[in-house]
Amino acid sequence: MALMIQTFEPRGYSRDEIQVMCDDPKGELSRKAYKEQYEEYIVDMTRILKDQPQRAFLFDKNEGYPQLCRILDIPLKDCPSEKVFPHANVVKKEGRIFRALEHAAHGLIFIVIYILWRGLKGKHT
Repeated sequence: MALMIQTFEPRGYSRDEIQVMCDDPKGELSRKAYKEQYEEYIVDMTRILKDQPQRAFLFDKNEGYPQLCRILDIPLKDCPSEKVFPHANVVKKEGRIFRALEHAAHGLIFIVIYILWRGLKGKHT
């Protein structure tokens, strides 16, 4: 709550409104406040880029790899051939597979420990 107060009170939001945003982070008031904050951020970053272009760069992912390679001083011949970034969320898909494998590995470890325990228990009886 303290961070929300620091962030939104200077922007004219009352403590009651901030409490509403904390209670309902996806509510209408929250969305409005976050949108205003984002728009202020874009204005600030645009000003910084205009005044001090060496400090940062503005990149639109829709411009694809060629623009990113130019910004990073990577020769275009070394740039990926795709014009735009892939749209598939492979991390999410691979994440599910990884979690399933992780659960299987934990199950296997449990089985191995159980078998070893049964074997040791049998030797001591």
